[in-house]
Amino acid sequence: MKYFLLILIILSAGCRQNPSSAPTLSPIEEERKGVPVINVEKVVGDSKHEFYLSDITQRIEYIPLEFTPECPVKTDASFFSIHVSSRDIFVLSKDVFHFDGNGKFLNRIGRKGNGPGEYTIPLRLAVDTIARRVYVLSNNARLVVFDFNGKHIRTILGEKIRNIDRGFHFIEQTKELACTGDGSNFKRPGNFFFKVLDTLANTRFVKKALLSGMLQQGERTWWDLKSIQDTDGILALDNFSDTIFCYRQSVFEPYLILDYGRYKITLDALMSSNYGEETGRYFRTALPASTSRYLFLRFMYGNIHAPLPERKYYYVRYDKLTRECISQKRDGVEHVFFANDLDGGMPFKDVAMNNQNQWVVAFDAYDMKEKLTPEYLSAAKAKDPQAKERLKQLVGRLTKNDNPVLMKIILK
Repeated sequence: MKYFLLILIILSAGCRQNPSSAPTLSPIEEERKGVPVINVEKVVGDSKHEFYLSDITQRIEYIPLEFTPECPVKTDASFFSIHVSSRDIFVLSKDVFHFDGNGKFLNRIGRKGNGPGEYTIPLRLAVDTIARRVYVLSNNARLVVFDFNGKHIRTILGEKIRNIDRGFHFIEQTKELACTGDGSNFKRPGNFFFKVLDTLANTRFVKKALLSGMLQQGERTWWDLKSIQDTDGILALDNFSDTIFCYRQSVFEPYLILDYGRYKITLDALMSSNYGEETGRYFRTALPASTSRYLFLRFMYGNIHAPLPERKYYYVRYDKLTRECISQKRDGVEHVFFANDLDGGMPFKDVAMNNQNQWVVAFDAYDMKEKLTPEYLSAAKAKDPQAKERLKQLVGRLTKNDNPVLMKIILK
């Protein structure tokens, strides 16, 4: 009997864990607890799908931007960005131009220079449609603010707005500017940041390295920070890292984890000049677009020193509700994101503007004339024949020297 009681005492002691000896989550595990995970290698290994524009789109609208000698717009400018609302269109392309909602040129915003109301090289723009303000970032560490008529409001100088060159968004709910910046030297990770400013450029939040403290020393990788304005908030991603973060309601937290498995590049591998067939292979990630239901990711796969045509591209559609993923594979440089099965028009791989109810894609008029020939459009499949006919008429009116044409994709 006494042996039986001794066993019971031992068992009960084993069930009552000492809190000091119980397993605890590391800060990394604690912060990631409950965050969805995508097994990248598994998802891209099943790339049997095709992304069709009709799956997410209600309709397509085209807006030709009026050309005048005062507003030569080039989509191949080093820095190119667009803001489109129902009444106004702003285009940053070497200079900043203002059009109405139908594409009629209204006025130039600012001018080149170093004085008040001037910028040297405009990098990014953000627009407050309520207060009717345009925020233009210049490469010489200045933020220049205008009204919609081009009147100069203020110029802000200083280190706090230096190196913002990867993302610039205006958050209407909180009247904040979300910024991402980086550079090309991964030996100085302190230069890479996600920060939030008020409209006077006072810092409200800053994270100098997204994964600082979340990965072990030596696992940090090349910083190339991207961000996108999503319905859930501002999503930010270091495209060699394993975590997408989200800034919403003044909180910055992990949103989605990307499990790269054996294709994760480490800092040691990056700094080495001797890459083998496998050790130099990696997935480099970007955030091309999102909708209220889906987040789209692009993975570029290949050896880090391989020429671009040899690299493979995978687009992944992540369902925010079900957390399910499907993917499609694209090869080479001229890969496309969506097959345009609505009007048979231009395929595309980049979205110039993303918000909760529309995407905007910009096409060079010359490229449209070259691609959308009568023969091409006649053979192209289109679920909306009337839209195809309208596109055919639009292309017929274009000249090769016209300003770009915006394709506004109204989302479901």
